[in-house]
Amino acid sequence: MTMTAFTLGDLGRALPARALLSFVGMVPRTSRTFASMRPDEAEDAAWEGNALLAQLLAALVDEVRDLAWSFAQSRTRRSLRSMRPRPIPRPGVRDARRRWGRGAIPVGDFERWWKEE
Repeated sequence: MTMTAFTLGDLGRALPARALLSFVGMVPRTSRTFASMRPDEAEDAAWEGNALLAQLLAALVDEVRDLAWSFAQSRTRRSLRSMRPRPIPRPGVRDARRRWGRGAIPVGDFERWWKEE
């Protein structure tokens, strides 16, 4: 219903029941409405979402980069080796690297900060 200007309150007046049934019959396979109407097909439909495709593509790129890095490291002298490539940032996944602080502490606040630690 978010794709139209109608709400369920319009049913029977501006929104005919036939139009609502037609709309419900054409919902995308990745919607919650489809999952509640056809639970047996909902699991297969989850593979069609764009979010899953982006996650799979990012995982694939990370694996290829890691493979290329490990091959290059096996062919490089120990003194010239580089750091492992970082994974592609993904929405909803926190960065595993630790970050300490955001900048310098003003001189006036240092004593209070030192005593708290």
